[in-house]
Amino acid sequence: MHEVLPWWQRRMPGAPVTEPWDFSAAALVNPLLPAKLRRLPGLLDRFGAVRLAPSTIGIDNARAVPWTQVTEVHTRPVGEIAAALTEDLAGQIARLVPIPGAGFATRAVTSRIVDAVSDLVTGMLRTALREHREHAQVPWRIGCRGRWKSTVLSPGLVSSAVLCLPPVATSVIATASQHGIAITAPQGRL
Repeated sequence: MHEVLPWWQRRMPGAPVTEPWDFSAAALVNPLLPAKLRRLPGLLDRFGAVRLAPSTIGIDNARAVPWTQVTEVHTRPVGEIAAALTEDLAGQIARLVPIPGAGFATRAVTSRIVDAVSDLVTGMLRTALREHREHAQVPWRIGCRGRWKSTVLSPGLVSSAVLCLPPVATSVIATASQHGIAITAPQGRL
């Protein structure tokens, strides 16, 4: 088994991003599982994967979107996002389980995944609240225009926590600004 760095020791993206950067919940949960179940966390990417590159952005398992198709980055205060995520953390994590296609997974493995995701989200939110200014704006939704219709990239539980981390928030906002994309801070609560 190869060693995987804890999330707080992982390389963070530049601001603006200059090389591809990827943060996946699956990569962090994988070391906790027996070899036979290592494919399982890939299914978690829809709940927690942020992929940044100079030319694209990807949230969860949505296809990467070229920055040229991003119309705006909606932001919210970090404290507001943290409160919304932690208010129903147990309920949100419960929606991760049962993991699709994991009927064979044991209770112990499922419990380890739930505990790991809970610890991951809680740790990232604590770090974000400690390191950000009180009302710092962080990415919340990414508006995109498609070939046929407009879409919104809405991060899942883990991705929202990743986007709250100061280097990641700064990178997304700086990269969007570099591409001339509007940064909007909506009024009102979540």
